[in-house]
Amino acid sequence: MVKRFVLAALLSIQVAATSAAEVASIVACKEDGEVWLCAAFENDTLQVFRSERYISKVEFKGISKASVAIRVPVTPKKAMSAAKALPVATGASAGALPSGKYTLQLLACNAQVCRQRMNDLKIIPGSQVVEIINQGKLWDIVIVGGYPSKKAAQKAASALIKRYNLTDRPWARSIESIQSRLVNS
Repeated sequence: MVKRFVLAALLSIQVAATSAAEVASIVACKEDGEVWLCAAFENDTLQVFRSERYISKVEFKGISKASVAIRVPVTPKKAMSAAKALPVATGASAGALPSGKYTLQLLACNAQVCRQRMNDLKIIPGSQVVEIINQGKLWDIVIVGGYPSKKAAQKAASALIKRYNLTDRPWARSIESIQSRLVNS
């Protein structure tokens, strides 16, 4: 019974039934960019995997599907944005970055799954989150610094990797490329 509640909490699914029931298997997915990040519980084993398609399935031991109600909480995009630890720059504040310069993009995120990585990057002084639209989708990107040239930005990227043990190499981008995609610009 404890496994049922722990698993439901892990997958953000609330299970309501008229009587107690053991979960036989459950699969649930959340969007992670272009693919789905899924978790599956079956035979007392939890597996996490990526899928090209959305999967959702719950089976209970000793209970028919007709007597089980499953509620999946829906989080509006505005509520998700408000929950971020890093402040999101508006078009005006991101547009205040000097033109003709470069910045470092540390992360691009359009799914709740990568929000923790975004929060981890707040230790880097001067980092900020900027909302952009890329290929019709809303993205939050974490950027840091303004550099006079691409070479200077790449040199700073190497220093950031060493100092903060970054696993992904920061991308040197022109500020104009960000300004042209800003939300509310």
